[in-house]
Amino acid sequence: MTAPKHHIFLISDGTGETADTLCRAALSQFDINNVEVHKITKVKTIVAILNTVKDSAEHNGIIFYTIVAEELERTLLKESKKHKVKAISLLGQMLKSLSSFFKTKAIAKPGELRKINETYIKRLEAINFTVKHDDGQRLNELSQADIILLGVSRSSKTPISIFLAHKGYKVSNIPLVINQEPPQELFDADQKKVFGLIVDPELLQGIRFRRLKQSGQGSSKYADLKQVSEEIESARALYSKNKRWHIINITNKSIEEVSNEIIGYLS
Repeated sequence: MTAPKHHIFLISDGTGETADTLCRAALSQFDINNVEVHKITKVKTIVAILNTVKDSAEHNGIIFYTIVAEELERTLLKESKKHKVKAISLLGQMLKSLSSFFKTKAIAKPGELRKINETYIKRLEAINFTVKHDDGQRLNELSQADIILLGVSRSSKTPISIFLAHKGYKVSNIPLVINQEPPQELFDADQKKVFGLIVDPELLQGIRFRRLKQSGQGSSKYADLKQVSEEIESARALYSKNKRWHIINITNKSIEEVSNEIIGYLS
């Protein structure tokens, strides 16, 4: 016997993206497939509220809403109670708490939460992309990146990438290895997105030496100043051949400073 379908009604006086995102996230925690989500957006009239509550009652459904216009919310709650339909505000408790905290009412401006939500989602997508494209991974998707970072080992590619991702940029980073040609995908991508990192050899030597010490390894060519200098010069030579690439010297700069410099080129 087929299980009855569960109906969820999302009502919003904005685009409904916030309600939809929160609902989908919650539904992902349940192993239930027979669910139909109805989105009723840009609700401006009491008639729209009445019709939605009636539909929900007929389907024995539940209502989630992001309505900030007080008159519409009052009508929704009144009609829901009348038709014995459960209606839950996705904003209510937060708005009440903030109103009490600020000692003032919310401005009841539909759509503002959507803007915040879109920014949040964009940031999550950027972080997810950046983690998956760290250290030369998924080169076949390089064209999807907003920023492509190049640099020798321990030149801060990953922390810079993650910082930029938190700003909403999708970042791929590719390690440069001496006497080894970069992947062809790099040259097929938009060259204006490419940023080559340069660092003082002695500073990089110190970073690598500390890394080896932390991992319990002894002396290594990896932290030899001659080897490090050769790697830096090899990277610099590669950058100079590609005039559309941006060269960023990260010596004695914070991750934030380097990231803002990169963002400046994109503006």
